[in-house]
Amino acid sequence: MRYNKIIIVGESNVCRSFMAEAILKKLLEDNAQGQFEVASRGIVVLFSEPVSPFAATILVKHDYPIGKVRSEQFAQEDLNADLILTLTESIATRLRETYNPQTTCMSLAAFTDMEELGPKAAETEEGYEEMFGALEPLMEEVAWRLIREFDA
Repeated sequence: MRYNKIIIVGESNVCRSFMAEAILKKLLEDNAQGQFEVASRGIVVLFSEPVSPFAATILVKHDYPIGKVRSEQFAQEDLNADLILTLTESIATRLRETYNPQTTCMSLAAFTDMEELGPKAAETEEGYEEMFGALEPLMEEVAWRLIREFDA
C-alpha cells in the first residue's frame, strides 16, 4: 500500500514526535523528492506550546531543518492520513479507542519490526541527544519502508 500522508503521534508533540517528524521529513525529501507529506501531532495537547528548545537544538546540530515550532493536537480530520504512526503501542491503543480510526494506525515499533522507544528523554541536552540517537535509526527504517512501498 502507498502511504502519501503520514502523521506521527506522541503524547504532547513537543519532543519525540516533533523530532521524529523533522527527521522523517528530511529523509523523505532527500530520497523521494516530495512524494510524501509528514506531520506530527500530540494526543494530549491542551493548548499549543513551543517545542522543546533541547529538541530543536539537537535537530539543528544534526542538520535537520525545523518546520513548525509549536505543538498540535491530533484531531478527527487527521484520520484522513494514509498512515498514522505512534511513538508507542499505548498511544496507538488510545487513538483507536478515542477515534476508532479506519485508517492505518500502528506504533513505530510495529511498522518497523524494531524495538519500541524507551521513556521520554531527561530534560538535558544529553538526554535529548540520547533520544535523537534512538529516533534517527527508527525513522531511517520508516523512510526506507515508505519509499520501498511507494516504488512497488
